[in-house]
Amino acid sequence: MTKFEEIRARPADRKARGANQRYPEHAGRVRAGAVRVTLPVLRPECPMQGDLVAECSTCAGPNEARRTYWCDHPDNGDGRCTRGNPLSGLWTCATCDFHPDATATAKPRTGDPGCGIVVGVYKWAALAEVQIRAVRETCGPVPVLISNDDPRIHADLERICARYPGVELSTNPERIGHGGGDIAAFHKGAQWGQKEGLLFVCKLSQRFIPTAPYWLQDAAKALALADLATAARTCDHPRWPIRTEIVLMRVKDWTAPDALDFYKPRPFYFERAAGYDAETLIAELIREHLGGAYWPWDLVPMAREQSGAFLWHHSSTVDDYRAFAARFGVALPDDFTCEGWERDFNAGLYKHG
Repeated sequence: MTKFEEIRARPADRKARGANQRYPEHAGRVRAGAVRVTLPVLRPECPMQGDLVAECSTCAGPNEARRTYWCDHPDNGDGRCTRGNPLSGLWTCATCDFHPDATATAKPRTGDPGCGIVVGVYKWAALAEVQIRAVRETCGPVPVLISNDDPRIHADLERICARYPGVELSTNPERIGHGGGDIAAFHKGAQWGQKEGLLFVCKLSQRFIPTAPYWLQDAAKALALADLATAARTCDHPRWPIRTEIVLMRVKDWTAPDALDFYKPRPFYFERAAGYDAETLIAELIREHLGGAYWPWDLVPMAREQSGAFLWHHSSTVDDYRAFAARFGVALPDDFTCEGWERDFNAGLYKHG
């Protein structure tokens, strides 16, 4: 197929062939100044979908993901929807909870303690949406805070968070870096949990996505019984004393003034000549300010390469992530990777933080 034929082909057909869906991908396709949109994986036609209202105003031909249709769902006050344009301001089949292919949202359970989740985010806004959808599927309507250490993607995250009730966004004024951005998620998450009246808040790294039903609430109950400040897991790697990609915090302990001062957000890696990792800082925080012990969370293996009821970039593949995201109608960007940050480091883009 020639490039001209490729350009003229319907985007839905091109997506089925695995073609790049990031716009603009060639000259003249989108008006100057238009917002770039990664179109989601299209779900089958919804029985509530009515007649076609309008084609996409910026495309040379029909674009199924951007077409506007009448919607017959009684809760859709506007009465219109799109198949897959998340920036239209209309209901979108790709993320609609009423679509027949939408994943079920876990129902709240009586007796569960008040819990929330903070997700540390950098570079990939679409991955934050996958995290939100996974939390809704496994834990129900618990509050979520997105802690963003990449101001470049703030606008994208703002649009995503606005579509989900109970989800808030906090973007650092400027990028702190890898370790500092990680600690900022802990710090902001604990204080946010206190403000929201939550008993427990779980900090997640962006590429750690638990998939077990009610994993958050069950861990919170266990931690309450253990009467400890933290649930976490030892890491078997000699460099890292603890795994920080998933940590459950008891809010009242993590918001004590001496604790907050110890792990305040900052670029701290070079505070020590040999380097100061976030894992070491959190382990020292627990030892010196949070009772000296933590409940060993059995959801998380000690080996970073061991798989379990979660996605994690040391034990999952890019295809695993893409397939998981497609269940929610989300397409991860082309540069998503399961590698470490070596490429950014070699390109001079990495910050220790």
